[in-house]
Amino acid sequence: MRYALPLIAVAMLAQSQPPSQAPGKSAQKQQQNGNTENKNAAASQTPSQNAPVVVNFFQSPNSAPTAQQQSEKSNSPAPSDWVVRFTGILALCAIAQVIAMIVQGRYMRKGLEETSKATNAAKQSADALINSERAWVVIDADPRYNPTPAGGTDVRFWIWNTGKTPAKITRTISDAHVLPAGVPFPDIPPYSPGNIGTPYPHILAPGRPDFAATGITGCLVFGIPITGFNLPAIQNGSDSFYMFGRVEYETFGVQKYTTFGFFWKPPSTQNPTPMWDRQKLPPSYNENT
Repeated sequence: MRYALPLIAVAMLAQSQPPSQAPGKSAQKQQQNGNTENKNAAASQTPSQNAPVVVNFFQSPNSAPTAQQQSEKSNSPAPSDWVVRFTGILALCAIAQVIAMIVQGRYMRKGLEETSKATNAAKQSADALINSERAWVVIDADPRYNPTPAGGTDVRFWIWNTGKTPAKITRTISDAHVLPAGVPFPDIPPYSPGNIGTPYPHILAPGRPDFAATGITGCLVFGIPITGFNLPAIQNGSDSFYMFGRVEYETFGVQKYTTFGFFWKPPSTQNPTPMWDRQKLPPSYNENT
């Protein structure tokens, strides 16, 4: 009994105060908990290989609109319908103006063409009236004189006016040459050196020559000497004799001229009557303005 009471007291004391954990085990458990939290934090901060990488681009305040500006822009009112309609009307007016300018240009061009035609027609009418009333100077060869021994010492031509108004003769020029038979006549009349014509101021009234009167009236008569030519060779056709000239005159204050050219055709079996002819001469020998 002496030993039983102390044992019962020790057992009751052990039950009333629970034993504390050992210091080494408690510290180890707290360290493990801290390591676990640190790993979780590191895992949350380190991106995994499968997670997407997010890159943030920052714009300067001047280049990118702020949230407030975007909000104000989205909240700004849209243009009203009348502005759109007014712009459309302006576009239609511009198109109509272009069309009107094109049409007007066509009418103007057509009007200019009609005006040009009317002007040309008026000019032609005025020219026709002037030509119908003006003086016309013509030249003919005198058939009574020819380059033969019996034909005289010169050949002659007449100048007369077939128009309706007088002609003011200002200058005359004439010449004569001989070519071997068969040689073509020159295209340009070959005036002798120094032969520049003779001023001959004269008013030539309209009218035809009158051969019945004493002498020839109503025209001017000019002669070309033939004393220096081989008249027998001209008569038998070995040489071709031709005369030519130019008469300058004024009509209605405008300077005009008439050229003439004739060659002598001696008698032959085909043409028994000798005559002056101008058909074989080039056009420059018989012109008028």
